[in-house]
Amino acid sequence: MDMFDWKIIKTLYELKNITNTAKVLYISQPALTGRIKKIEKYLGVKLIISSNKGITFTHAGKYAAEYAGDCLTDFELFLEKLSNMEVDVSGTLRIGSPSIIARYYIPLLIQKFKEMYPKVTFEVTIENSSEVLSHTKDGTFHFGFLREDFGWDDGVKNC
Repeated sequence: MDMFDWKIIKTLYELKNITNTAKVLYISQPALTGRIKKIEKYLGVKLIISSNKGITFTHAGKYAAEYAGDCLTDFELFLEKLSNMEVDVSGTLRIGSPSIIARYYIPLLIQKFKEMYPKVTFEVTIENSSEVLSHTKDGTFHFGFLREDFGWDDGVKNC
């Protein structure tokens, strides 16, 4: 198995639809189905059950999907740390933000940051503050902006 196989499992679990998963991953539906069968054969367990209502994940499939998410996150962190070992700072900075902050404040911040670190790319995701906080805590975002203060004391606002 390779990283793309883990991405297939994770994406399929998130979308619960073979056609949509194939579109998102830019492969044909038959190729995706064949790859799923090869993954199942390699792992020695059935991951999904197909029916005319769609697909459902088996117990083993749910476990594999959780592992796939962890595996992909760990691999992304590995690649980022590896690229940061070079003299030039590079990689992708994942930022979460409510829409108002993303629209009016983040573009200027990114512009100034890009002047200092031109090899850094940005992935900005717009979500409400509670989701930004959750995703920042679980490591999905490197950095998050919040609109509410969530009842923190003045000196305790970092994650």
